[in-house]
Amino acid sequence: MLVSLEGLGFYDKGAGGDFFREGRATYGGDVVVNPHGGLLSEGYIHGFNHHVEAVEQLRGQAGQRQVPGARTAVVTAGGGPYGGALLYEAA
Repeated sequence: MLVSLEGLGFYDKGAGGDFFREGRATYGGDVVVNPHGGLLSEGYIHGFNHHVEAVEQLRGQAGQRQVPGARTAVVTAGGGPYGGALLYEAA
């Protein structure tokens, strides 16, 4: 995840640790990362749950996990030289 966010330009190369340590990757920070807990607190269904979370956030249907004013969501997957990203935007 650190490398994905770095590649997407959220912080400079090698600055991911500080970005997370400073609380910039959670509620009240610059960006909220994995508001549903990622794969640490949900069943692993090949990343589909990340897409569901993105849509729920943009629809304002995420309940207690809701990111206030969510208008854009990015879902990334993959590792090594292979990967991809999907950008969701609220209509």
